[in-house]
Amino acid sequence: MTVSMFGRILSKTGGILISILQYGCIAHCSLEFVVDFVSCKGPSMEPTIHSSDIVLTEHISVTRQTIQINLRPVVPRGHVWLEGDNKDNSTDSRTYGPVPYALLRSRVFFKIWPPKDIGTVKFCPDEMN
Repeated sequence: MTVSMFGRILSKTGGILISILQYGCIAHCSLEFVVDFVSCKGPSMEPTIHSSDIVLTEHISVTRQTIQINLRPVVPRGHVWLEGDNKDNSTDSRTYGPVPYALLRSRVFFKIWPPKDIGTVKFCPDEMN
């Protein structure tokens, strides 16, 4: 093996590694700050979301604080009141009180599994009929 051949192999390998690193950084930033896949566990959001459903969540509206909120109890400024759809089997704000905005990570917007339920997730009880 000549020096020039070794240099070409090293150059191509380095280029591939840099490309992998760049795509990895893009994927990480996208999943961390824009959109994420979540595998759901537990019955708290039934019938909207079932255990083992896979959903897409977005992080942008949470950081901009544009979440739709239904304020039933008195909620301090900078907090939200979160309730699961399954009131009989949900540990939520009825148990632990208002949640600070800073603890919100994302908002579900699209269900991708199971295939028969693919589509946007409806949030308001009026939309569930």
